[in-house]
Amino acid sequence: MKVGSALVPVMAVCWSEGGQVSTCNQPVSVWTPGIMVWGSISYDSRSTLVVIPLTLTANLYVSLVIPPVVLPFLNSIQGGVFQQDNARPHTAVVIQHALQSVDI
Repeated sequence: MKVGSALVPVMAVCWSEGGQVSTCNQPVSVWTPGIMVWGSISYDSRSTLVVIPLTLTANLYVSLVIPPVVLPFLNSIQGGVFQQDNARPHTAVVIQHALQSVDI
């Protein structure tokens, strides 16, 4: 599975006199592999997390997220409202059609 990378601050490990390991007060930034997940929350529940294996595209969003996760989650919430940000995969025409086809 391809994953992204992120610059994550970590604490440096320093050696003190006597050979004991202690943490330094100077944070160090290192590149670490990252992973993208998608999930949703409501007042008193949450959906399952979906691991996004590659870069999120509109077609991947429709196949991995909308039918298997969003629809059952929304159906379990009385009066639920589906909101999303304006990320390109969320605003693509294929997404709008998929959501309209199920009356969301």
